[in-house]
Amino acid sequence: MNAVQADPVMERRELMDHMARGALVLTGNARLSRSLLAEYENSKMAEGAAAWATPSVLPWQSWLQQCWEETVLASPGELPQVLDDAQARWLWKQVLDRDPQAGLLSHNALIRQLQKSWRLLHDWCLDPDQEDFGQSADSAAFQKLARGFVRECRAGAGITEAEMPGVLAEYLADADIRLPGEILLLGFSVLTPAQGHLLEVLKALGVDARRVRLKGRQGQARLCQLADPRQELEMAAAWARGLLLDQPELSLGIVIPDLQNRYQEVVHCMNKALEPKALLPGCRPSHSAWNISLGRPLAEYAPVTAAMGLLSLMRGTLSLEQVETLMRSPYVAGGRDETVSRGWLVYRLRDTGRDRFGLGSLLYQARMCHGDTGEPRPWYCEALGKALAELAELRKENGSGPRKPSAWVEIFSTWLEAAGWMAGISLDSVEYQVVERWKRVLSSFRSLDRVAQELSIGDALDELRRMARDTVFQPRYPSAPLQVLGLFEVTELAFDKLWVMGMHETAWPSAPDPDPFIPLSLQQALHMPGADANRELQLAREMLDGLQGAAGEVLFSHALMDGAEELQPSPLLDHCARVAVETLGLEPLTQWETQMLSRPVMEETRDQGLPVADRVQGGASLFRHQSQCPFRAFAEHRLGARSYPGVHAGLDAAQRGSLLHQALDIFWEQTGDQHHLLNLDAAALQQRIRVSVSAALGVFEGHQPGLLGARGRDIEARRLQELLTRWMEEEKARAGFRVLAREERFEGRIRHIDYRLFVDRIDELEDGRLVLMDYKTGRVTPSDWFGERPDDPQLPLYSTVLDTDRVAAVVFARLRPDTLGFSGVVATDALLPGLPPRRGSSAVRQASEEWPQVLHQWRETVDGLAAEFSEGRADVAPRDGSATCEQSYCELMALCRLHSQEQEDIPE
Repeated sequence: MNAVQADPVMERRELMDHMARGALVLTGNARLSRSLLAEYENSKMAEGAAAWATPSVLPWQSWLQQCWEETVLASPGELPQVLDDAQARWLWKQVLDRDPQAGLLSHNALIRQLQKSWRLLHDWCLDPDQEDFGQSADSAAFQKLARGFVRECRAGAGITEAEMPGVLAEYLADADIRLPGEILLLGFSVLTPAQGHLLEVLKALGVDARRVRLKGRQGQARLCQLADPRQELEMAAAWARGLLLDQPELSLGIVIPDLQNRYQEVVHCMNKALEPKALLPGCRPSHSAWNISLGRPLAEYAPVTAAMGLLSLMRGTLSLEQVETLMRSPYVAGGRDETVSRGWLVYRLRDTGRDRFGLGSLLYQARMCHGDTGEPRPWYCEALGKALAELAELRKENGSGPRKPSAWVEIFSTWLEAAGWMAGISLDSVEYQVVERWKRVLSSFRSLDRVAQELSIGDALDELRRMARDTVFQPRYPSAPLQVLGLFEVTELAFDKLWVMGMHETAWPSAPDPDPFIPLSLQQALHMPGADANRELQLAREMLDGLQGAAGEVLFSHALMDGAEELQPSPLLDHCARVAVETLGLEPLTQWETQMLSRPVMEETRDQGLPVADRVQGGASLFRHQSQCPFRAFAEHRLGARSYPGVHAGLDAAQRGSLLHQALDIFWEQTGDQHHLLNLDAAALQQRIRVSVSAALGVFEGHQPGLLGARGRDIEARRLQELLTRWMEEEKARAGFRVLAREERFEGRIRHIDYRLFVDRIDELEDGRLVLMDYKTGRVTPSDWFGERPDDPQLPLYSTVLDTDRVAAVVFARLRPDTLGFSGVVATDALLPGLPPRRGSSAVRQASEEWPQVLHQWRETVDGLAAEFSEGRADVAPRDGSATCEQSYCELMALCRLHSQEQEDIPE
């Protein structure tokens, strides 16, 4: 079945001569085609030629498509239409949708395997109707599905790309097309029977068609062992870096068998070694020193990610992560001009606590202004808001009813234009190529009109997203001295030096991997790739010969360990001379970092501080931060440094605390004092608590619509009702009081600080004295109020805004399911249950005994912290080192670099 058996060896110079005489060269991949064209051009320039005809060098599939198109035009009869990959996939999907046995399987993964098996079937000229397919349940199921697929194809008079060689062989004799006199096949590790049959037909038509191999260099081959795969990759990158620094004209190659699985790791390592600037945020690699053969899914490129995000937003809601990506994209209207405001918008969206957003909520936030003044909020985005508003109008006009794929393409294009996608952007080479490839995906989606019925917006977007995800795209870059390749892409390429990684015994030769849907007996009888170990061994030996002939110097390598697995070199490399990595003279990629750290230069500066020249606004957190660490107060309250709020499912602790505050505020607004509380019987008390909780939930949902949901609301309502019921028993046990103020706002000034405080509650006792109370749902202790630098000066600060002669107690009202009660300092006994404490912090017990002096000390402490802040003290000095940072949940350590400072202080 394989018509072309002889593989004559040809010199590269001889191949160039054949190309010059008009021979058609067909290659196994596009990279080899580009390499041969570049080599031919270089040879012509070396000869001094000023102009020359471009030789015919094409990948096999490209030539096949070109030959088919010419045959269709020249054939007297009507040829079937060729389905593209998207159309064929859709027909497979239709077949699976009608098969009840396939309902529990992942269609995407199954369809990919079915298409792979279908191509293998036709490459090896197999008939799916033959009896061998009944040998196993899998092959019988494939036979059934294949029959259904054939019916779908023939109903539309279509064939797949896999069938093209066989059908083309039938029509070539009758088609009056111009065929080349000579065809040379180069870079085919395996020539399939379908390819061989087509070449036999061409030979019968007078074409000299044959497969050839280029003469290799048969250079020196050595084997190197390294500790693990990471060190192996780093040393290969260091090898390339060292060679190119000494001899930039060299042509180098690094072969990585598992390149697809290590793509990100490889890119990072190569950039670190050869283009470190590319690791900086916002910088793009120039690829002047190296390039990689493997592409990425088109959906992962930023312009396409933005396009799919915008289209998905028209369908429904997006996750917070998707919204952040969209808001930060420069490819959406005004993205490059509104960088700061969109950063604030992301902060605002996170601060809402929601994890999903729709078009309406994004539009509302992007256009938010102050209710009193009408001034835009910091996250106001004019260009974005205008684009989102236009999208909202288009969604109303277009609706979401079913449409043909071509109609959806027109609508999608209109939506992207309205959203300002890629508008006003000067595209670089990569962006231009990505956009052009995206257009081809849209064109392929449009072609589904031939096989698909009308689609809903959801089905249309799902299919378009899948097509973008399955389209592997690699932008074309200028030629570079170093090429990073997969194992099967190095065939017939030539280098000065080559490093081949991953040559351990478990990977080389590779283990058999037969197709799951084609009977194994057929695969082994026909010696199909992956069918048995002997076939893999033969291919490995052939590949090894090609690798050794690809360069004057070839270095094979393997890792000694991969995790806990011990690795040995492939037995096929026993003939290679062993070389220790130390003898290669390679400088590790981290060498420069080690040198810098080993010879630090100490620079002494005197920080005089920067006093506050104008007023600074703040609240209790300003004083707390200044007390805990002056730098944190400076960074947050003068520089405005903030960490982005965390987001998780459900309510966070702050939101639960806010709900509790609201419910208590409403309860005491209705109840007023302890007398009315005591007069409520059990049923009336429960009713009032339920009303208060319901009202609090209503207020919360008004600010955070959709965050709780019906079930979440019920859970929170039961939690709050139970907590308030238990808490009211504590309130009943107190000395008589009336609630004088709730959520009271105080404003004042200390030094340059204009502070604004919100005191949860102030009670007036029967003798006129005051109890200052702060609700707490977390773990707190009054011992944090004392000392020169108290952990939490919030309550001491609150006490300074009241008449100290009237203040009788400053307390936490701790409302936790496991801890209910009052905690703090009281002037006299019997004011509050459990106070003053009989055990615990001596500072708290002593404060109750020295009450007037304590209030005076607190006032001095607060004034001292204000003075420090006003004078500009901003040193990185957390009170108890990193322990304070951890306990106070400070997230500014990347800014203050405290950990680096502590590491430098550790004695060697």
